[in-house]
Amino acid sequence: MEVNNQPIGEILSWSENLVKKAGDFIVESRKEMKITLYKDEADIATNIDENAEAIYLQAIQAKFPDHNILSEEKGFLDKKSRYTWVIDPLDGTKDYIRHIPLYGTCLLLEDNGNSILSVFRHPSSDETFSAAKGMGFFLNGKAMTVNSQDHLGKAMIYFHPPNLKTSDELYQTIWAKIPVLLKKVYRARGYPFENLLCGWIAAGRIEAHVYFGSIGPKWWDVAPGILMVEEAGGKVTDLRGNPICNRNLSEGVLATNGTQIHKDILKILQQGV
Repeated sequence: MEVNNQPIGEILSWSENLVKKAGDFIVESRKEMKITLYKDEADIATNIDENAEAIYLQAIQAKFPDHNILSEEKGFLDKKSRYTWVIDPLDGTKDYIRHIPLYGTCLLLEDNGNSILSVFRHPSSDETFSAAKGMGFFLNGKAMTVNSQDHLGKAMIYFHPPNLKTSDELYQTIWAKIPVLLKKVYRARGYPFENLLCGWIAAGRIEAHVYFGSIGPKWWDVAPGILMVEEAGGKVTDLRGNPICNRNLSEGVLATNGTQIHKDILKILQQGV
């Protein structure tokens, strides 16, 4: 596969270096962090988000001036291209400002809406998770795959807990399903960090992650991780078991290692039994 007559592998390497540069900046600039925007009652932006975004924009526009860019802070820069770069300059801003080491930065490349390359950098663990269509998944440059665990009773899963944006109806639905799931898995943890958790699935560390839909994450919070899981041999669907299309996360996301565990979790979430 090529993009602008360049092999996808070369672009993946370039992207990994770019994401590491942005990640290093985020870490080194923490002392200069200031909140610059309250987007709503829950979401904020900082000068670090904006300056990290500028690192991406400058690099992408220099190397691929004809490509579209979709970024969390700047929105959509439309160049009428088949290619779109999707950027989250600081994934986990609320943790970052509280000095909690659960944040990162990520980049995704789409070809006519289909993800073909993604990179997520988790500075606190010095880990770069990356994938390219047809090339597989890599952790710090080493090819890795999902694990083969197929028994739900031995699975460690994570789920995205509800928050103040969650509707009363969805809140009740989530807490009706979670106790059933908790009784059937080895361990369950609640944490809203889709890209990192998908990276863990792809690296074989955990078996599944559940996002219930309509409670916060945007496309850039999830899409890089989806490609990683798929390229590592795992499976990603919505909570009805259908493929995720057109950047639509309204029906939730289930990412797993692709074994019987996927079917078992779907059954619980769909039927509550």
